[in-house]
Amino acid sequence: MKLSLSILLFVSALVSVQASTNPKVSPEGCIRPNNRGEGQGLGWKGYCCKTSDDCHDACIKGKCNGPVNPKLAQPIDDDSSSKSGSGKKGGNKLCTRLNNRGEGKGLGWNGYCCKTSDDCRDACIKGKCNGKANPKYAQPIDDDDSN
Repeated sequence: MKLSLSILLFVSALVSVQASTNPKVSPEGCIRPNNRGEGQGLGWKGYCCKTSDDCHDACIKGKCNGPVNPKLAQPIDDDSSSKSGSGKKGGNKLCTRLNNRGEGKGLGWNGYCCKTSDDCRDACIKGKCNGKANPKYAQPIDDDDSN
């Protein structure tokens, strides 16, 4: 009896220690699980959400998209390790206008950075918008040109 009670107490203490090691990240990979279901529209990019009412922008697959919390140095993102100085690598191509990525406004021209097709005028392929080039420029942005 005493042995089984001791084992039960030990297991419950172990579970509570494991649960408190990283309380800000959920198993789904989002941060701030307590934001889920709040409905106050305060969720920044990467925060957990149940509906879009939990986010500044929209809730996609349990994570808020849209603007990054301005108090954070870098956005919390699954592929943030692939960023470079002047843009984001999408596959082997460098994209431009990093701030277009994750906006979801559909304003991205050919070559602009994107997370989903919602960021582009056409489609997002490997982190880069395709489709028409920005008409303000004489030539489309093309990273394959090598002099």
